[in-house]
Order: sequence, then structure tokens, then C-alpha cells
Amino acid sequence: MTDEIKQIKLKIDKPTKDIDSLGGVMQALEEIRQKQSEIALQFKPINDMYALIDNHFSNIMDKDEMDSKTAMQTNWESLVGRSENIGNELQGQNADFKMSLVKGVKALVIDVKDFRHNFETKGPTVPGLEPREALNRLR
Repeated sequence: MTDEIKQIKLKIDKPTKDIDSLGGVMQALEEIRQKQSEIALQFKPINDMYALIDNHFSNIMDKDEMDSKTAMQTNWESLVGRSENIGNELQGQNADFKMSLVKGVKALVIDVKDFRHNFETKGPTVPGLEPREALNRLR
């Protein structure tokens, strides 16, 4: 369980520089949200059993097991808290990413128009071209 938590933590700690990295972080945040109820259901019986053991057989558990029990819950709560913070940060960056996306789309539209204009005026379909020259322009 803790290895899975560590892997998810690594995913959400990646910096969000572009739309691809944002997608990876958003996917990890969604994975955490989906697992929250599942993890809560898994932790409840485990914590109940540890409480029962603590109440009736307090001297059975060694220090390592007690530390592992505490670390498991603490690691999960830390991950959930971190994911909420990152989600809030990304909400703040949402406008920046959207502006970047809109600028990128506008630049693409201009590039496509320029390409189309150049193709029509200097491309292989210009009237009067030799076939060899048309083939070279096509390449």
C-alpha cells in the first residue's frame, strides 16, 4: 500500500509546465479521489483490529508494527492533504493554461493559413510549372 502511495505522490509532485504535465497531475489527483473511499473502507477494519489489540493485548505489538500502523495512516492523510493543495494551486493556474492554449490555437490558425497561402502561390499546383519542378516543390 505504501509503495502505491509513494508512486501517486511522485506523480502529483511533478511541476506543471505545460498541458501534458498538467494532464498527468490531474490524472493522479483523480486517482486519489477515486481511492479515497476505498482506502477509508480498508483502513477502518485494520484500525478497529489494532484498537482491539491495544485494549486487550497491549504488550503483543512491537514498536516496528506500531510505527508501521501509524505511518500508513499518516502517509495516506498526507497524500490526500497534498492533493487538495495541488488541486487548489492548479485552479489558480487554470486561467494561465487556458490563455496559453488560446494563444497556441490562434498561432496554429495563422500558421495553417500561411501554409495554405504559400502552397497555393508557391506550391506544386502553380500554373505553368514543369513537372519536375512541381515534384520538387511537392517534396
